[in-house]
Amino acid sequence: MTNSAHSSGSRGLFTTKVDFDVTGTDFECMPDADPFSTGTSGADTTGTGLHAGHMLGGRFEIRRQIGIGGMGVVYQAYDRNRKDDIAIKVMLPGLIASEAAKQRFINEAMIAIKLAHQNIVNTYDVLSEGAYLYITMELLEGRSLRQDMEAKKRTNRPYTEAEALEIAHALCDALEYAHDFTTHRDIKPENIWLTRKDRGKLMDFGIARMLNGSQVHQSTSVLGTAYYMAPEQLSGSKNVDNRADQYALGVMLYELLTGQVPTGRSKSVRQQRADVSVAVSDAIDRALEPDPQDRYPDMRAFANALCGVKQSANQAGRASPAKQANSAAGLVAWINQHRMVVGIGGVLWGAVLVGAYLFHQNSQKELQASWDKWQSEMSAAYDQTESVTGSPDERAKAWKQFLAIYNKDNPFSTADEKLRVLAETNQQETEIEVKEAKAAAKANQYQKAQAQAAQQQMRAQQQQQMQLQQAQRDRAAAEFGTALFQRLVR
Repeated sequence: MTNSAHSSGSRGLFTTKVDFDVTGTDFECMPDADPFSTGTSGADTTGTGLHAGHMLGGRFEIRRQIGIGGMGVVYQAYDRNRKDDIAIKVMLPGLIASEAAKQRFINEAMIAIKLAHQNIVNTYDVLSEGAYLYITMELLEGRSLRQDMEAKKRTNRPYTEAEALEIAHALCDALEYAHDFTTHRDIKPENIWLTRKDRGKLMDFGIARMLNGSQVHQSTSVLGTAYYMAPEQLSGSKNVDNRADQYALGVMLYELLTGQVPTGRSKSVRQQRADVSVAVSDAIDRALEPDPQDRYPDMRAFANALCGVKQSANQAGRASPAKQANSAAGLVAWINQHRMVVGIGGVLWGAVLVGAYLFHQNSQKELQASWDKWQSEMSAAYDQTESVTGSPDERAKAWKQFLAIYNKDNPFSTADEKLRVLAETNQQETEIEVKEAKAAAKANQYQKAQAQAAQQQMRAQQQQQMQLQQAQRDRAAAEFGTALFQRLVR
């Protein structure tokens, strides 16, 4: 029993398109049809025995067939656990008996499951039920890049540089992440999905070789699609690495911008489209170098080059001498072709430099004048503060006022300079207090000496008075004795 609430009619005109065929044969997207139809008729032509309404694994309700390829059939199904539509790829019954084919099918899923990135199609799980071996993955709305390219070709509207770079950067991010695990080996427009928001998503890691050395593909047969394959892939070399994906992405960008696939010694993109920037054209040329050593070391470097970011000296040195010579010749040719523009630009740039120099000089003069004025004011304030006389408290107050003026009005001093002035001021205040203390001590000693002298003088006076009184008593006694003697004689 089907539920029309979960029909594909609400999911858009296209669904996930995946290519896992070893020969490069792609799954073909079915046109939008009845939610429960499989192709133009309701008959099952794949031999899987699956049809609309079939329940797989007790949770996946088959909606319709949306693609078929060399190894499997892709269905749209409703996942009762997720409560959403997903895509299911079921291995063809004729291949189930082949252990090697089953291993490739499972390996494809295991690679994709490890890759969790916003620009890579999500793969959920690999499952089996009876005679069925299948992979579950997200169901996408949109179209393949190849379909988008064909649509633009029919309307004679080529990709702009901005449109091509938006796709390129999404793929560079995806591949930079994926290269920590695997090399894709089959980058082409058929394996790039554009969502309804035109976000590029990478799919089909069916012929990828895991970097951990597992037995993904042990034969020496050439894998990938010839037009987009790097020379080392075409020659069957065992030393194929991540730079093969860079080459394929370069071919794809070349095709997006020129409408042609580069074969042999092709013209650069800029020679065919003058509106494409030199940075983008040169970056694509380097990605298409036959020798992997002459390409960019990784996808991040390639993405930076597409943005015009200069590479480090050791990376730039990897470009071939012929490429550097071509770039130099192209620059000279461009200058000769645009002499008037270069001349006007040079005059304007020179005027800007002269104006900037004069402005700098004027600013320096104003700064020096402000500094001289402030120095003069602070020198006068310092002298005035130094001349303050009075009690220690008055002098300390004067120095504190000077310090406040210095810190407030000085726009040139740093925090360290202000701390230094504060320390000097405190030192001066301390020296003043010491001097005043010494003066006070001397005054106290003088007062003590005066008191002692006064006391000594007072004691001397008292002693003198006592001696005078004693002399008076002695004289009176003598006079009395004389008078008494005279009376007795008489």
